[in-house]
Amino acid sequence: MDLPEIERIWNQHSRPSYWPVTADEMDYIQDLIKQHRPASFIEIGTASGLSGGLICLLLDEYDGKRFVTVDSDKTFFGDNTKENGFLLEPIYPGGKVEVSYLPLTIAADVPSMGETFDMAFVDACHQHPWPLIDTLCLYPVMGGSKVVVQHDLNLYRFQTDKIYGIGPKYLYDQFPHIYRDRSTKLGINLPGWDNYGNIYSVSLDLPIARMEQIAKDGFAIPWSLAYTIPESRLDAIRTVFRTYYDPSLVAVFDKCVDKFNRPI
Repeated sequence: MDLPEIERIWNQHSRPSYWPVTADEMDYIQDLIKQHRPASFIEIGTASGLSGGLICLLLDEYDGKRFVTVDSDKTFFGDNTKENGFLLEPIYPGGKVEVSYLPLTIAADVPSMGETFDMAFVDACHQHPWPLIDTLCLYPVMGGSKVVVQHDLNLYRFQTDKIYGIGPKYLYDQFPHIYRDRSTKLGINLPGWDNYGNIYSVSLDLPIARMEQIAKDGFAIPWSLAYTIPESRLDAIRTVFRTYYDPSLVAVFDKCVDKFNRPI
């Protein structure tokens, strides 16, 4: 799909309050899909379904078979009269790709689904440490290319009061340069801001000990929460960590929960 066609679909469905990936950023995802040809793809953060619908079109074009999108909520943050994923079917009414939308589901629920995925897109809560948590929960279920795309690297630069949206930046900084790739394409065009490189990808094709060290270093950075993470979600996260990682990761996580799990 060429960029003008992506732009046409984006312009048809996007609204200022939706804050989706831009057409240029979707073209970056297309480059990755074209290169790696994932059979299965998971998205963390459904929102309107605009990005998910476009990803399904790209998977259909490049021989993908399965798309799963999950969201912690059911109602779209950009328009609370609509349910999350309302644009999925209008953009991708059907084809070669099997589509599943799972509301009230977080990344910590994904390992228990019994599926593996070749590529992922994380565009959910940008408060630190959520992008890191989401990535750690994906690590055990990634096969194939093991590429995870992350959005809103630049978000923290646009926040003028409390800097909540720095999670994608902290995650990017922890990954060794050989395991990360930052796009040069344009994000949302805001006057006075250089918003190139707002989307990036990391490879999870790295040793588990290296992933655990990235996690420990990341959790030790002060968290940027707008709300306290509830105990039920902390328990779901701990379950994943205990199942797939060294016990020392849970110990570090719990120390950081005691220290940082409160609104900034």
